[in-house]
Order: sequence, then structure tokens, then C-alpha cells
Amino acid sequence: LWRASLRSSVAAWRGVRTFASAPPPAPSISISDFMKMNICVARIVHAEHVEGADKLIRLRLDIGLSSPSSSDASLPTPLSDSSSSSSSDLSLKPTTATTTTEGNAPTTTSSNLRTVLSGIKQFYAPGDLIGKQCLYLANLEPRKTRFGVSEGMVLAASDAKGEKVFITTTDTGAEPGMR
Repeated sequence: LWRASLRSSVAAWRGVRTFASAPPPAPSISISDFMKMNICVARIVHAEHVEGADKLIRLRLDIGLSSPSSSDASLPTPLSDSSSSSSSDLSLKPTTATTTTEGNAPTTTSSNLRTVLSGIKQFYAPGDLIGKQCLYLANLEPRKTRFGVSEGMVLAASDAKGEKVFITTTDTGAEPGMR
């Protein structure tokens, strides 16, 4: 009996046993790999359910850039409305949309906007997302899906079972485009 207990303890210590409350360990990355990620503040200016998708919400994000400069070369340029593009067309095209936000916030120009498809439909109503500021992975390669093209990723946290999901939000004073 004590051998079984000892084996169980050793197996747990070696990481063979994982517990439901702890996420599995992720492999380590170097600081240079981390520095490749362009994580910035974005403001959600539009959100809608994606027709035909069980989990997706289409988000339009203001990323705070009035015009891309050479230092922003890692940012993808905006795409046109994905519903009108052909399935094989992954070319990047400027958008023509402009949006204003409430209060004293500046007008959002077409070069500021990105579209992200996010699997958060069961956790958020689209109307509750508008105006929220979140963290956005800007230099993720655009991904073509049957529902359109996603131009990055909104960062979120979840419990181990994926039953609770929370978009990472920013503190007061953070502005779209800040890294």
C-alpha cells in the first residue's frame, strides 16, 4: 500500500498527473520569440454574430493607427468586407469604412480598422462588446475561414474546462495602438 502511495506521489511530482484546476504547462519560449509578438491595445467599434457560425462573433477593432509607418510594417493592412471576397482571394485591400465612437474619441479611419473572428459567441452579446478596449495580437497572419478573413487575435483568458471566457481588457488611460 505504501509503495502505491509513493508511486503516486512521485508521478505527481514528475508531472505525470495533472489536476483539472491547473492548465497544462506550455513550452518555454525565448525573449526574442516573445518580442516578435505585436500585442497592442484595440477598441471594439463593431460586433456582430456571424451568420451560420455556432461560436463566432465578427469584431471590428480600432487599432489606433492613422497611417501605417515603417515602424508598423508588421501590422497587416485592412481587408475589404470578407463576405464579398472570393474564397481564394487572400490579397490585402484597404477598407472604406469609417466609424466614430461616443464622447470625445477621435474618428476611426479605414487604416485603423481590423476584422477579427472570435469564438466567444456563447460568452458575450455583441452589443456588450462595443466600446470595450482589449489586447490584440496584431501581427498574426490573416486566416481565411469559410466565414471570412480574420486579421489577428483578441486575447482572452479561460478556465481549464473552457466554460468561462474573459476578454483581456485594459486599464483606464490606455489608448488604441499602445503596445
